[in-house]
Amino acid sequence: MGQGVGPWLFCVIVLVVGWFGVSGAAVAQVVLLQKLFGPARAGLGIPPGTGTAVLLGSSTRG
Repeated sequence: MGQGVGPWLFCVIVLVVGWFGVSGAAVAQVVLLQKLFGPARAGLGIPPGTGTAVLLGSSTRG
């Protein structure tokens, strides 16, 4: 997934998947999204702090 997708667009994709595609408790969402997107995030060179902010943002609605 990381090929052809820049860091900014990747973060937006993770946010949208978290908002609309994953339901459940916030902790479960963060763990699932980290397992799905963590390796690609690292491959794109997104800093851990930014990745954490995106994961936390993706688990909030409303």
